[in-house]
Amino acid sequence: GPRRKVAVIGGGPAGLAAAHDLALLQYDVTVFEAAAEPGGMMRFGIPKYRLPRTLLRAEIDRITGLGVQLRLNAPLTPAFGLRQLREAGFDAVFLSIGVSRGRDLQAPGVELDGVVKAVDYLLNVNRGFRMDLGRRVVVIGGGFVAFDAARTAIRAATEAELDATAA
Repeated sequence: GPRRKVAVIGGGPAGLAAAHDLALLQYDVTVFEAAAEPGGMMRFGIPKYRLPRTLLRAEIDRITGLGVQLRLNAPLTPAFGLRQLREAGFDAVFLSIGVSRGRDLQAPGVELDGVVKAVDYLLNVNRGFRMDLGRRVVVIGGGFVAFDAARTAIRAATEAELDATAA
């Protein structure tokens, strides 16, 4: 019979993996990604030095090469939701909308200027925004996000010093 259609909501690691596997199983897959670029936290959360964007692009190209359609700037909205996907002929929907928000620190002073969640810092830097953290930075936490934030801050400070000496 006709190939069954699956909508994947979210073009991050989970959505792309699902799209890949569904395409291999002969499903007709469309990924709806809210952002202008696919990859989710792989693109916007993990620094380039740890996950080269050329590698990420090659993996996404492999998935679209299987026939997966990629719709960017296509978030779910009140006007375009599950009912509209059903009406468009999708038999199933895989929701993989991600978690790009950091946890709140339970400590006095979290609301003060200069206190930034590591995830928010990485998201901003990886989207091309410069954030001046000052001369002394403290990172609270010990996971990948904490180490990525610390190493990114060191790299940014080094680049700023190099820019200053070159001027």
